[in-house]
Amino acid sequence: MENAVEKLKDSFGSRHFGVGYIYKNLGAAYLELDRPQSATQIFAVAKDILDVSLGPHHADSIETCQNLSKAYSAMGRIHFLRCRSYTLAIEFQQRVIDAWEGHGPSTEELREARHALEELKTKARGTSTNRVPTKALPLPQYSLASRNSQPSIPLTKNSASSIRLEN
Repeated sequence: MENAVEKLKDSFGSRHFGVGYIYKNLGAAYLELDRPQSATQIFAVAKDILDVSLGPHHADSIETCQNLSKAYSAMGRIHFLRCRSYTLAIEFQQRVIDAWEGHGPSTEELREARHALEELKTKARGTSTNRVPTKALPLPQYSLASRNSQPSIPLTKNSASSIRLEN
């Protein structure tokens, strides 16, 4: 998949939505392989690209934000990363809710996103739920104050190719 990213970047540029989709799928693969740190890095790049090419309220951008939240939540299982990871997962989940609210208050995705936020808050407090979220979605690091603005981690033209993944 990484080879496909390079070919697409050469053909269409590093901010093409197709590159974002490949990163999104690569992040999902890392998440399935139980490599949440790699998944968060890749999902952050995917979210940045999809926000620019499709807009932050596009369903695929929102889904990528949800996946990033899931990846941070998965990192929360690692004891020394728990506090920061759950904080980030909650921030990104709130962004998902904010984005889905723009699609109307009765969307099923909005209800699921709100439920996922409550589950994250429960996990962050140290209690676990048995329900697995039905849909996956993620996003790059944002502070709560800048939730509706640009990412706090600037991605340069070459940032996607310079990401180091865990082994």
